[in-house]
Amino acid sequence: MSVALAPRGARRLRPSPAPATRLLLAGLALALSMGCGRELRDTLVANERPTVRLTYAPVDTTQREFYLYQMYWTGFDADGRVVRYEYAVDPPSDAGADTSWVATIRSSETITFTATQPESLGTTRAVSRDFHVFVLRAVDNRGLCSEPVARAFYSFCVAPVVRITSPPPSPLLSPLVPPNVLIQWTGMDFTDPTGTTVEEPLYYKYRLFSYASEPRYGWWLSHPDSMRAAFTPDFAGWDSTGPDSAHARYMGLTVNSEYLFVVVAFGRSGAYSPVWNLSTNMLRMMVGSSPWMAPVLTIYNSFFSYTYQVGGFPTPLDPYWAVPLQVPGGVPLSLNWSAKAAAGSAIWGYRWVLDPVSLDDETPRSGPGDWSHWSAWGLANTSATVGPFTGAGGDSGEVHNFFIEVNDINGILALGWVRFSVFRPTFDRDLLIVDDTRLRVDQLVAGRTDTLLAPTGPWPTAAELDTFLYAVGGVRWRMTPPGTLSPTGIFHGYSFDTLSTRTGLADPTIPLSVLGQYRHVVWMVDQTGSSYESSPSSAATPMTTLNYTSKRNRQSTLATWVQQGGRLWALGGGFGNATNTSWNQTANDLNNVRVYTTRTSAAAPIADLGPARFMYDLSHWRSEFRVFQGFIRFARLDQPDPTSSASGAWPGKPLADPRYASLPIALLPRSPATDPPWPFRPGPEYYVNNPAYSTIGIGTEYLTYRNNIVETIQVAPDLTEPYVALDTLYLAYGPAYVQAMLQPGQGVNVMMTRYHGSENGSVIFQGTSIWDYRREHCQALVDFVLGHMWGMAKNSMLAVRGR
Repeated sequence: MSVALAPRGARRLRPSPAPATRLLLAGLALALSMGCGRELRDTLVANERPTVRLTYAPVDTTQREFYLYQMYWTGFDADGRVVRYEYAVDPPSDAGADTSWVATIRSSETITFTATQPESLGTTRAVSRDFHVFVLRAVDNRGLCSEPVARAFYSFCVAPVVRITSPPPSPLLSPLVPPNVLIQWTGMDFTDPTGTTVEEPLYYKYRLFSYASEPRYGWWLSHPDSMRAAFTPDFAGWDSTGPDSAHARYMGLTVNSEYLFVVVAFGRSGAYSPVWNLSTNMLRMMVGSSPWMAPVLTIYNSFFSYTYQVGGFPTPLDPYWAVPLQVPGGVPLSLNWSAKAAAGSAIWGYRWVLDPVSLDDETPRSGPGDWSHWSAWGLANTSATVGPFTGAGGDSGEVHNFFIEVNDINGILALGWVRFSVFRPTFDRDLLIVDDTRLRVDQLVAGRTDTLLAPTGPWPTAAELDTFLYAVGGVRWRMTPPGTLSPTGIFHGYSFDTLSTRTGLADPTIPLSVLGQYRHVVWMVDQTGSSYESSPSSAATPMTTLNYTSKRNRQSTLATWVQQGGRLWALGGGFGNATNTSWNQTANDLNNVRVYTTRTSAAAPIADLGPARFMYDLSHWRSEFRVFQGFIRFARLDQPDPTSSASGAWPGKPLADPRYASLPIALLPRSPATDPPWPFRPGPEYYVNNPAYSTIGIGTEYLTYRNNIVETIQVAPDLTEPYVALDTLYLAYGPAYVQAMLQPGQGVNVMMTRYHGSENGSVIFQGTSIWDYRREHCQALVDFVLGHMWGMAKNSMLAVRGR
């Protein structure tokens, strides 16, 4: 198959980097946005801005000369603490003018607003008119300020609020926009007297001003209140739109010209948004035409996600533009994509093609299966399923080229290119156990090679885990007192291979050619190691392979293997975090709790759990899961809550599969009565998760909200039936952690599940380790998965393949 390398016309623009001056200005803007006083310290150390929330209620709005509002606020700082708040009434809007801030440690204040335009005494209800502006910000312990919150108040209502969202306005930078520009905004109207109901404004007024034709342009930029005064109260000559059309489009603007766009919201009471500035409702923009304004494509599926650094269409069609991918043989391949338009632009449509003779061939498709010609353009044309492809055992050399084109409203094209090779797994070996943990390694005594330091810290170290999992047992236990025999590993008796990912390689990816040999994989990641972000070749804190391969613009070979039909047992307390940490939205997190959720908010507008994430696509955890360490109890689904007798406590629910009854009814912590301590190990280090002997809890990952996965099965040629494809095996309980875990009456925390649907191979996900409970329970877990679920035979005389 050949691909034409000739350009297709002037619309295809080769991407180029933004001018260096723009990067300099961006850095300046960031620096200015951080500072808010002389207390700022340690600017080279990352410090997150605090946040502040403002609520309010009217106290007295019946007087002629004044009106009163009670202000309430609360602040939060993710990496420190809020030490004070600062507020100002009617701060100057002129550029460069100083604001007189009032500092306080209080969380509420009654503010008296004077009325410069009192209502006439001839009215039926004497109320004060005119508006005032209240601005609030929080300051953290390192002197960094939150984004200010500003609200305008009338005696009869709270002024509506409007904010331009695209292109984003800025007092420092003028976004470069295309000649055909789309401007979007959002509005809120706080007209409820309690200040708790948020509504959209009744309508908006907006207008575009040109620098070339408006003599007051420069003055308005530095004195926005003068601009507002020039048009109130009628806003003559301004355009209007309703709340459902919060956008404006301008066509054919002059290139290399500057414009100012202003939008104002009007509430049901007739009040308008009087706070005007270049950060919210005033957009200063420069019109240009540049290659780097092309849309930027993201292509993804269940085992990879790739976002181009820039948009555009390379000419000639260089191989560097292709995204290399290994895909499963024997099953259809699904690809999804989306594109982000340049500021002020919008996506017009998409199309795709597989293995074209030429990208210039515009011959229409002959039918649905004609993938070698371009699909029709469409804004909803954002996915495709092709194949299955044959492949063979190993890499067969079967290679295909999949192309995507995206076009924006300015006619600028961008290209996406996936060059994939087809790999068909052999599945000729039974089990691979992958140790992707980052536990402490053995330490040698200085000057000697035959003696190790006694292990320290939470049990186990890397060597202790090897013994616990794999040891043949009954042989001399190295480095222990004479006559001490090693215990039998909990995997002993099963046929398996082992693989450690702590190799020191810069790229620790396990090739699909290795994983594809095995029908079953056990993959372990501890919670502490899952958070390491150092290079995989780091000697001290190397990144796990799962974290490395789950990052943006990399392929997860494990996810690809599961998609091929491999059966996975994922565990360790850090597996989910390792696959999702690159997507984390810190605004969702709680104190000491990492939260991954499909929900969005103003603080976290992008969900950190969703498609192209392992936990969402393959484990099918599709609501919210959390990552936490503490003293947790675990009980099987059919058991009542072992920590509570309250009426709202979990009563137990029937198991979905009779084989699940072979699981222990609870996973209990070790104690001296059940598990004698290991050599050199004091009780606090060995009896973790047992508050009677230790202060060390264990890492746990758990679902916090309802997560029903229902699929259909064909029971007759013309009949399908629904079935539950995700079963719950264990629940987690932590009565002391009211914020971190959902307690009785609020829900349950699902710790272990089994997906057995049709979308991918079976995944048993366990949100904890298999080494932190009583040995008998750890052994029962292994026998349940390997024996009862995977049908593997256990032979106590079988020699275990060593590392």
